[in-house]
Amino acid sequence: MLLLGDRNFPSWKLWGQSTATGAHLLWRAKASLLPPRLGVFADGSWLAVLPKPRTGRRFGHWVRVIEYSVTVTATDPRTGQATTRTELFRLLTTITTRTRPAPPTWPPATGNDGNQKPATRRSGP
Repeated sequence: MLLLGDRNFPSWKLWGQSTATGAHLLWRAKASLLPPRLGVFADGSWLAVLPKPRTGRRFGHWVRVIEYSVTVTATDPRTGQATTRTELFRLLTTITTRTRPAPPTWPPATGNDGNQKPATRRSGP
């Protein structure tokens, strides 16, 4: 299971409670939250620690930080003037490996008559 969360959710306590369920997490963090880079992955994301409060950043949860920016250009229909805005996004995830999960195993497909038919669903990308 993958649990998505928006800004203001990432905290040491809630992260721990959520991972204890066995779910993977992918949460957007405030751009001002900048965990230290402990290692860099080939895709540019980095390994960091979401620190436990009042421990001097010595203890915490391992996270992978994915950072990207989105640029939007809009044109005012009255004036024709273009305005461009760029916003930084930072995601935290528990998924720290490059291992792809196994494709799902689909149950046999059945037709309207209840007889089994060969499955035609794709099981991978």
